[in-house]
Amino acid sequence: MTLVERFIEFDAWTTSRKTVLITCIFGIPFNLVALILGQFLLAPLGWIDMTRFNLVMGAISIMAVVALVAALISIRIGGEGRWTVYFWGVPYTILGGYFVYLFGVQSSSLVAWGPVVLFGAAILFDARLAWFTLILAVTLVVAAASAPLIGLTKFAPIVTDRNLDIQNDGRFVAAMTFMTVGYTIFGFVCAILVVSAWRLQQRRLAEANLKLNQATNLISKYVPAEVVEGIMSGTGALYDGHMRRRITVFFSDLVGFSDIAEELEPEDLALVLNEYFSEMTSIARRHQGTVDELQGDALLILFGAPHATSDRDHALRAVSMASEMHEVMDSLNERWRDAGITETLRVRMGINTGVVTVGNFGSPERIKYAALGKHVNLAARLQTACEPGRTLMSYATWLLVKNEVQATSIGELQLKGIHKPVVAYELGGATLN
Repeated sequence: MTLVERFIEFDAWTTSRKTVLITCIFGIPFNLVALILGQFLLAPLGWIDMTRFNLVMGAISIMAVVALVAALISIRIGGEGRWTVYFWGVPYTILGGYFVYLFGVQSSSLVAWGPVVLFGAAILFDARLAWFTLILAVTLVVAAASAPLIGLTKFAPIVTDRNLDIQNDGRFVAAMTFMTVGYTIFGFVCAILVVSAWRLQQRRLAEANLKLNQATNLISKYVPAEVVEGIMSGTGALYDGHMRRRITVFFSDLVGFSDIAEELEPEDLALVLNEYFSEMTSIARRHQGTVDELQGDALLILFGAPHATSDRDHALRAVSMASEMHEVMDSLNERWRDAGITETLRVRMGINTGVVTVGNFGSPERIKYAALGKHVNLAARLQTACEPGRTLMSYATWLLVKNEVQATSIGELQLKGIHKPVVAYELGGATLN
């Protein structure tokens, strides 16, 4: 695992765990290193009040221990522990500002270190903490720089020799430059690491979205696309359980398919069936129908489930779709004749409008979105009674579309499984306004 990948993995941790790690590998060791550098670089020069220096570093060390203990308690309790980072960020900012004041703004390496801390806080922890500490740090630095100018304090009060021009002294400047350069380099490394991690995350996110889109498109071939879209948008709960709804049901069957099935090779048969379903489902999508089932050469399409508009709109879209499907069959038959299939295929269609039960049906392991009820059966029976190349619709559907389409009454039909005779209409031409 690369360093950037480890950084991304770390970014997924809880705040309390991050606080423990940052304190252990950075906070406490940083204080120890600063104390050692102070003893070996600054103390021999004799210009620094080492007692005050050690007190400040001791206070910062206590803050690091407090942050560590708070984070460990949070981990023990459980949860995100976002509050623990404030034990680390806020006291460090205050003491850091005081440290800048002690050494003087012009010479303090902490001026370079501050943006690194704030940048890390924004990326790794909480943006609110970053903004708060940014405002606090800027306020402290401005105060530390302004106070000597207006005579409230003396410049760099931790320096023992007030008459020494520390900004022009080579040894002092070298010591402070060493620390400043070190902090700056570390800051650049942190910035490069964060930017690289962000780019890697973006690339992974793009790859994940691509795979998700591919998976969604694949699932849509097995499950109604409207249901898939609802689940992916977070409204999948709408399809849980069952509900009664008035919808328009469309059934179709390919007449003559059984005859050519005996003559064609399986590969040619699959080609015919795939071309047929491709055209039919494409038309269904244009008319906003829900393709609920493909079984053999039969097709079941719902209008009004899962997305509903109005009963009239459902029925109009169903009959308009049926007319377009019949027109497309002519071009399909020409294409199949060119491929050597002499049998002319025709479609029988049945349309009915009524109240059905829609929702998920099945077991906990496998479910299917479907419509159940006598009005679904009636649409199927109308399709069976229909002449090839024609469409039959029920009286309920005809009432909704009679002013928009041409239809002929064929009287009452006694359909199998339906106890009472059914008044049916044969669809002529559908012309939507």
